[in-house]
Amino acid sequence: MKKYIYLLLIIIVSALTSLAVAPKSNNTFSHDSGKETAYDRIMRTGVIRCGYMDYAPAFETDPNTGEFYGIFYDVMEEIGKNTGLKVEWAVRTNWSEVFEGMASGKYDMLCSDLWSNPTRSKVGDFATPVYFSSIGIYVRADDTRFDKDWRTSLNNESVNFATVEGEGTGDLINGNFPKASRLTLPKNAEPTDPLMSVVSKKTDANMTSSFYGAEFMSNNPGKLKKIANINVFPDAMALPKGDYKLRRMIDNNIEFLHNTGFIERTLQKHQKYPGAVLRVRAMYQEER
Repeated sequence: MKKYIYLLLIIIVSALTSLAVAPKSNNTFSHDSGKETAYDRIMRTGVIRCGYMDYAPAFETDPNTGEFYGIFYDVMEEIGKNTGLKVEWAVRTNWSEVFEGMASGKYDMLCSDLWSNPTRSKVGDFATPVYFSSIGIYVRADDTRFDKDWRTSLNNESVNFATVEGEGTGDLINGNFPKASRLTLPKNAEPTDPLMSVVSKKTDANMTSSFYGAEFMSNNPGKLKKIANINVFPDAMALPKGDYKLRRMIDNNIEFLHNTGFIERTLQKHQKYPGAVLRVRAMYQEER
């Protein structure tokens, strides 16, 4: 009899211990960490709090009125309309603080564009691309050193590339021109600063989107020239690492806007330099 009572006590103690250490079930919190995810917070409040960066043609702020406009602004507002969620443009951020802002809860996601790369993939996730950017190499208009064999001549320690802290072209420089030197501008630098550093001879070359390069040369004729297209980057919204539900919600909405033609109409609306913004290929093929 004592043996059975002893076994019963062991079973009761084990059960109580399991209850004490088991994670509490709560529909609005992550079961892994007990912390409310961005998706759960959005569902609870009905608001998507957006981080954003000014970078044409994805997202821009009118300096006179403070109003927002651009491809990603139109797309995100349409997502809010289609999901019945309010879009709040909460915080302006910069390249190097995008994922830190999400982790600290300043905003739920980056609703303007960011180029995905291996470094960023370790700390964040990316939604389905809205479009792709052609990346060009820009040098001074009177600099003839790179006219013949630009790949070899740029890959030299005497050549100085301009980049911005946290910006995505650093991986491109490392991969294509590992011998080249680099001047890294602070994270709060304006998008035109790297190109201006080339004009002022502080650096020799800069990689940037073909849209931004064309815009700069249009505003500063005769200062720079484009010597090559080096790569293509997907322009996508950035999301907290591991927030699968939020990523699927945004993915599904962007795919819907691709399939219904909204994104194509938006790209045409903001089209300024042909070939600078590249379309996402359809995931289907019409029968012939």
